[in-house]
Amino acid sequence: SEPQTSELGPISERVLGSGCDDRSLVVLTADRERLHLRLCPFGGRCGELPVPPAVAAAPANGVDVAKLKGTVVLSALQDGVVRVVSSRDEGRSFTPAVVAFDAAEYPELALARRAPWQLLGLGERLLLFGAAVKGNDTYPVLASDDQGVSFRTP
Repeated sequence: SEPQTSELGPISERVLGSGCDDRSLVVLTADRERLHLRLCPFGGRCGELPVPPAVAAAPANGVDVAKLKGTVVLSALQDGVVRVVSSRDEGRSFTPAVVAFDAAEYPELALARRAPWQLLGLGERLLLFGAAVKGNDTYPVLASDDQGVSFRTP
């Protein structure tokens, strides 16, 4: 049989993040004006989902997406605060934003780019981490075992 193909989005959009589980692929992209969130069910056509306001308001270089166990999780870094929203219904609705990290509480991580806003799903665990400034630097990591509802240090 022929493989199923589905267009993810226009070539003018850049991919900011993606994640998948056994149900679907989710991709976060950006064009010059706004963010786009698309869900591609296994063997089906990709469709655009509404981007939650807490994520849409953030700059494109501070947002990410992950998918694990049927849950879509989005993170957004804005003004040193990382907010996380999640959806357990394939992106049709999202939870209110929860503050996962506030840089004001961690003065030793003064540089905004060190805030943990990147997502990584590892089995049942979701990690929220920040990039190291230099190659051998330490970097902040938070973990969630409830698909992004709450985070703690691992």
